[in-house]
Amino acid sequence: MKFAAAIAVFGAASADAFTLSTSTPKVARSSMKMSIEDAPGAGKYGLPGFPTFNPFNLEGEDDPKFKEYRLKELKNGRLAMLGVSGAAFNAAGIHLPGNINANFDLPFKGDGPSFADIGTPFSLDTFGPIPVTGWAQVFLFMALMDQFFYKQEDADECAQGITYGKPEDPEEYKDLRNKELNNGRVAMVAFLALLTHAATGKFANWPYHGVPLADGTPIPGWG
Repeated sequence: MKFAAAIAVFGAASADAFTLSTSTPKVARSSMKMSIEDAPGAGKYGLPGFPTFNPFNLEGEDDPKFKEYRLKELKNGRLAMLGVSGAAFNAAGIHLPGNINANFDLPFKGDGPSFADIGTPFSLDTFGPIPVTGWAQVFLFMALMDQFFYKQEDADECAQGITYGKPEDPEEYKDLRNKELNNGRVAMVAFLALLTHAATGKFANWPYHGVPLADGTPIPGWG
């Protein structure tokens, strides 16, 4: 779970837009466009009661730019969920056994810091003992997962390598997609907060545990 705290965003491939050569079919296609308000994670499926945030004036679900941004949002949200989960496991005292390598030596010697000492508390200092070669392995692993083993090029289709099937009921499938998008958004905000805490060193404990009030006393019950 240690590598989950190292989040890197890998690019999402744009889906090809379907175009027709004659003007008449284009009109028919335009009339069949799905409104962006009906897209998973948008409108009432995103933040009910608030207008849909659409600064790029995307036309709908079949807009190539919408597909591109949606895929990036999905991937970033998934990485953030992994990162927050990794930090939560660390805070709960759940660690991999043993030690990491001080250098990239084979066979593995386990002569570096223990997994239990990395990322606890969640701060820049506790990740410092990881050597450059260790970070290189982290990013290489994520690149392999994203671009080869579980590559996904269309936000509307499951990534290759996913063995479980999606629900046959369209409404159930849409509900699961809404949950994934919204949970990913919350996780992105949460992980940004964790990174801010780590960079400032103000809130070392998970999360907000023992945060002092303005006069320096702990929040009652959180001591």
